[in-house]
Amino acid sequence: MTINKADIVSLAGLSLAGASIPIAIFGHIEPAIRILFIAYLMDILDGWIARRLGEASQQGFMLDRAIDRVSQVIAPLIIYLSWVPKEDAIHLTLLTIYSSIIITTAFYRLIYRGVRSLEYFSGLPMFFHAGILIISSIIKYNINPLILVAGSILSLLPIRYFRRIPRKGRTPSPAVSLRATIVLLMAIIPYNIMIVEIIARTLIYILIAYMIIGPIIYLYVERVTSKS
Repeated sequence: MTINKADIVSLAGLSLAGASIPIAIFGHIEPAIRILFIAYLMDILDGWIARRLGEASQQGFMLDRAIDRVSQVIAPLIIYLSWVPKEDAIHLTLLTIYSSIIITTAFYRLIYRGVRSLEYFSGLPMFFHAGILIISSIIKYNINPLILVAGSILSLLPIRYFRRIPRKGRTPSPAVSLRATIVLLMAIIPYNIMIVEIIARTLIYILIAYMIIGPIIYLYVERVTSKS
């Protein structure tokens, strides 16, 4: 098996995502989050490098998907669980149920549910969980565990979620520089300022809204594009 430059970047991202886990377990939540954002930067760069150098392959694609299970599910989950108060037995039970379902779903989707289309996600995408867990951890916002459990179930079900409007000639990963800039900023900006909390809370509400209406948006876009 040949390891190309893009795969090396992918593995570097895996190492960073893995490193964030023990750091969070030992109570250093903010450094763990910043390291995880650097891992996300590696995830953006590996695809860009693969396309620029002509190294895109099924092997690299599967490696990237496998690494996403660590960076988008396991690491954010452990970071969140490392600080969130377990208020009572019901709260703890719901978090346990969520953790079990989302980890099982992540690996089920990796093995049995491939990427079927660039126009929709089959099930609530993993970035929902990564986003809501990490953003909540930045501002120490205790998400209602029922929302998390609902999200894990929607990730398991083959419900189509809106991804983007179909257009010919569009690249698989648009706005690489913009996404890389945002992720890098999140790795270095101070978290204890008011604007960060305002943006974080807004993003949490947007993610929850997407969880609820994402399938409706997809059906609407599919209907409109099929008529055009």
